[in-house]
Amino acid sequence: MPIISGGGGGGTVNPATLAGYEIGYAQITSNANITDTSEATATALISPGAITFDGSAVYVEVFAYLVLPSTGGFAVLTLFEGATEITRLANTNAASGAQPGGPVCARYKFSPTAGAHTYTVCAFAQTTTGTPKIMAGSGGTGGAPPAYVRFVKA
Repeated sequence: MPIISGGGGGGTVNPATLAGYEIGYAQITSNANITDTSEATATALISPGAITFDGSAVYVEVFAYLVLPSTGGFAVLTLFEGATEITRLANTNAASGAQPGGPVCARYKFSPTAGAHTYTVCAFAQTTTGTPKIMAGSGGTGGAPPAYVRFVKA
């Protein structure tokens, strides 16, 4: 890890200690169906694997170009650590008989304990009618961007 030398002050700064420093990132580049209707067993969608935290506050950021809820229902994105739900991150709802969906960009600030943790963005839907899903792609002309999760220093 590079150390940045200070100007006239002569000090050094470790970039990993600065706000906005990216600690972990993962993305998906194809659609992922939401197949679970229970919050406790929500469908795992995106995980960066184990990340080592220092005990200070972080932001988790989740982006999805389009989240389609169940027809006439909802889809909820959640954050899990192992089998424990940390929080709900976003909720998309559809009008009766419709499935409009929409983009999601959610941020949540929390302080994981020092050590390695594995977090997963999951989702559950009211029903599986209409095939609820997160839409993602690899970008390019006419293509959707990746859906992602990232962790940064707060």
